[in-house]
Amino acid sequence: MKKIIITLLAIIISFLVGTVSVDAYALTGWKFSTISESYKWGNNISKVSSSYKNAFIKAVDSWNNAVNVKYSYHYNSKNTCDTYSKSSNSEYGTTVTTYNSNKKVVEFHSKINSANTNITGNVYQSVAAHELGHPYGLGDLSSGNSLMSHARNRNTIYKPQTDDINGIKRIYPEWY
Repeated sequence: MKKIIITLLAIIISFLVGTVSVDAYALTGWKFSTISESYKWGNNISKVSSSYKNAFIKAVDSWNNAVNVKYSYHYNSKNTCDTYSKSSNSEYGTTVTTYNSNKKVVEFHSKINSANTNITGNVYQSVAAHELGHPYGLGDLSSGNSLMSHARNRNTIYKPQTDDINGIKRIYPEWY
């Protein structure tokens, strides 16, 4: 009798609680106002190894192949992809995104830390693609295997993952 009551109670509780949906992405609150956003090279990227520029090119390609909101190069863009140098092996990159009162992106500046000696191989592209996720409106995550997670394996996760793509679809439902 006790087993039957516990089983019935468990069934009733499961119906009352239902299913819980967990989003594996973080949103910043801003977004692009158009389906295509341009970028140009910053002043420092030509002073370092071509690996940094190639990383951004591959990162742009990976985002463009994964989502409907596209990046494109234009020499006169207000947005930049660049490098900076800070002696820190824990700081991989940074992005500053400026937006207006309507939360539409006005400009962004994504950079890779050229002084971080942990940036080798696929890590270049992982950092570039992560930083380019921020202007879209994706925030950082402290856990998980998405591109936007600081805990990701940067050697194996260097393109947008399912959770990153789902975040973009949530931000830009009008383009899906």
